Amino acid sequence: MSALKHTFICIFCVSFVFMCTALAFPQTVFAEESDDGEADEGWTFPVLYYSGSNKMQYTNDHISDTSKFENELAVDLSWGKFDGYFRISNDLSFPSEKKSIELEKVTIRWHGPSITVTGGDFSALFGQGLALNCFEAQAIDFDNELTGGKLDIEVGPALLTILKGDFKTDEVVKKDEIEAAHLGFNIGSVANIGGSYVSVKDDRGEFMGTQEYTITGVDGTLDFKQANITGEYVEYNQDDDEAYEDGSGWIVSAAIYGREWSLYGGMYDYKHIASQFAVPATFKEHPEHGGADGNDEEGYGIKATWSPEALGSFDFNYAQANIQDGGFPYTEAVFMWTAPQMGKDSIIVEGRHFYDILGKENNAIVEWQRTLNSDYLSSVAVEYTLINDIFGIHREYTVGLGIDYNQQFSVDYEHEFAAFKIPQKNRWDKVVLKYTDPEQKYDVRLLFGSQRAGIQCLGGICQQVPEFKGYELTFNLYF
Repeated sequence: MSALKHTFICIFCVSFVFMCTALAFPQTVFAEESDDGEADEGWTFPVLYYSGSNKMQYTNDHISDTSKFENELAVDLSWGKFDGYFRISNDLSFPSEKKSIELEKVTIRWHGPSITVTGGDFSALFGQGLALNCFEAQAIDFDNELTGGKLDIEVGPALLTILKGDFKTDEVVKKDEIEAAHLGFNIGSVANIGGSYVSVKDDRGEFMGTQEYTITGVDGTLDFKQANITGEYVEYNQDDDEAYEDGSGWIVSAAIYGREWSLYGGMYDYKHIASQFAVPATFKEHPEHGGADGNDEEGYGIKATWSPEALGSFDFNYAQANIQDGGFPYTEAVFMWTAPQMGKDSIIVEGRHFYDILGKENNAIVEWQRTLNSDYLSSVAVEYTLINDIFGIHREYTVGLGIDYNQQFSVDYEHEFAAFKIPQKNRWDKVVLKYTDPEQKYDVRLLFGSQRAGIQCLGGICQQVPEFKGYELTFNLYF
């Protein structure tokens, strides 16, 4: 663990002791605060605010023969001009994997009149993410946030961000060192232009050596009352390494809005700009095709919405993408109608069409909710899929049933069936029971049954989710 994290651990230990003291002697530390942020009684000290959650979970997975107990403590702190966050956890979203408990995240920020200083673990986004996009998606166990320091300085219409950080992993890349800066200018209330510089040094271990590259880019936004245009262009330059190619990429999008409608569209072209610290945007919405290949992909998309009051709302999305060198096309069209509330009933109808080199897929989805009385809400969801791929034509369907009592206790059942075995099974059933405290202080969730393996995409990142069969008991405490 780095010396920087050791320092932050010490700081947060002191903060934790202070928090415990505050709980024991609230009249001393938590005096009533006045409008100017000072305490009216007790110490003339900024008030310490805190909130957080404690997740405890036991999982038993029969497929991987894995049983584990996981715990995660996450706390937000705010004290005058300082705020911070820390998380201690051994929690993983995938049931077949284990890890030891560790201090996963620790962040401290100081907010001045025109400057913010951040130390520890932090996210970063330059432009639309082609130059730099560091974030965490816990649902799919993705994390490319940096550990180091970041400085945000705002002077008039200009905002300068400077950062330096490390990223460590147990996989191929042993350590990454990143130095980056972004300077943006607001031109009135209509336009914003910016420039990015990112320097990355990948230490790939003793046998693979080190890869170094720099990223430079420009980005801009035009924002009108009922329309906007955004764009970004980047160049990737390898530092005298013939094993890697230089690259470039761009994306542009535009939107226009009316009282009951909107129209959005854009296009992009990426060539050799793949980086684990940049997540290229895409216009695809398929949950298993939600990422873009930064090495070689071009595409475009358009989305239209119409919401007449008497007819509910209509959404239509069309997108195409193509791997340029291989010529592998991808096409999707998605239509969704959300019906207006009809007495005690609400209905959503969705149709999807997807096509790539492996075949075609068509989906039809219907979701229906009915309010039984003031306390009970029932729901039914049916999805039918027709697939034509290298294995031939086959059908799949999913049925979900649910009932909710007063938003406190719910029972959900899901049945999924595939026409052929994947690889040795073609049926998955699971039940989820959940109870939520009326005061939102805790909730308990029990899942048991089986869940199909597949690809899950979130925020442009896609991960392979393993199959699961067993049970999972989760208790969440909020404070």
